[in-house]
Amino acid sequence: MPGLDPRSFLVVSAILGLLCALIFFTLRRSFPNDIKGLNHWGWACMAMVVAACLFALENSLPVLLSSFLADILGMIGMMLMYVSINRFAGNEERHRLLATALVAMAFLLIWITFTPENYRFYVIAVSAVNMAVLMACAVVIQRMQQQDIMESFTKSLFLLMALVSFLRCISGIIFQNEAFAEIITPVFQQFYPAAFSVASIALSLGFMLMVNRRLQLNLERIASRDGLTGTFTRGAYFELVSKEIFRARRSGEPLSLLMVDFDNFKQINDRYGHQAGDQVLIDFVQKVNRVLRAQDIFGRYGGEEFSILLPNTPSADAYRVARRICRLLEEAPMPGQPKYTVSIGTATMQQREHLELDAFVRRADQALYQAKNGGKNRVEMHAGHVLNFA
Repeated sequence: MPGLDPRSFLVVSAILGLLCALIFFTLRRSFPNDIKGLNHWGWACMAMVVAACLFALENSLPVLLSSFLADILGMIGMMLMYVSINRFAGNEERHRLLATALVAMAFLLIWITFTPENYRFYVIAVSAVNMAVLMACAVVIQRMQQQDIMESFTKSLFLLMALVSFLRCISGIIFQNEAFAEIITPVFQQFYPAAFSVASIALSLGFMLMVNRRLQLNLERIASRDGLTGTFTRGAYFELVSKEIFRARRSGEPLSLLMVDFDNFKQINDRYGHQAGDQVLIDFVQKVNRVLRAQDIFGRYGGEEFSILLPNTPSADAYRVARRICRLLEEAPMPGQPKYTVSIGTATMQQREHLELDAFVRRADQALYQAKNGGKNRVEMHAGHVLNFA
């Protein structure tokens, strides 16, 4: 396209990169500490900004600055992106390995820089390192547990730029010095720096989307989880129960509900203090989680009362789960922790039975009420089956 100057891309991307760096530094101050990697990405943007400026001024600067330093800063920027993504994913950091590779590359490149006849090897070395780092970034994203369109977008950009680096590297291997200097060098000198500068902005936007999604999921988790026990809050729990009831109606699978209430919990608080009472609740949840499956839903109904939904579970199996919970609580408590018991009421929505949420909960609540009146520390099914664990 006439009048299209790659240096214009470099200047514009440098300005946008600076804005991205400022945004990441600002986000680092305002985002929770469990969202990591923002600061490193900000410094990666800064390294890319300086590299873009040096590339844009290549005709006005010595080769040591416009070529060697610019490429080194570009590699530093990509390595910082790799560190950032690893921190974001919660992986072990490998600063020493990256620093060693960078120092080795610096010595190699500074030697090649002053031997123009070896420029082809310079291009091969820079492209190979860039490709390796970009591929490593894509692999880290691929292995992350959270996979959404944001992750796919950012991973695709890393792979695309790795492909560009691979083509540049292959061209340096295939073409001899004369052909490389006459055909390949002018193309890549114009295209490669500009492409990487623009790609760094796109990668920053992709990482921002990933970070924003992580924050959204964290806020949703905080809003839906009880702060003390980690179980679902009442509102979030019954929203999930409603969905499971709808699903069970369609599939015809049995659905069981357990209502659990502590026996004489007020006496524990009065005798041992509320902190001890909180530890009892935490201990109870930890023990119950040893019994539950991944698909089971565990919520705090209120105070010392909990509820457990067991998808695709008939009444007899629900009863066995309740018995296992009571037996787990018979284990010797931790030193300094009071012994406690619970009463459990179970209800099951049988196949082809269409219960509303309120009616379903009412059945389990009635069974719990009967267990309480029957002497506590026991399980009672809505059908009237009672077993005493005292």
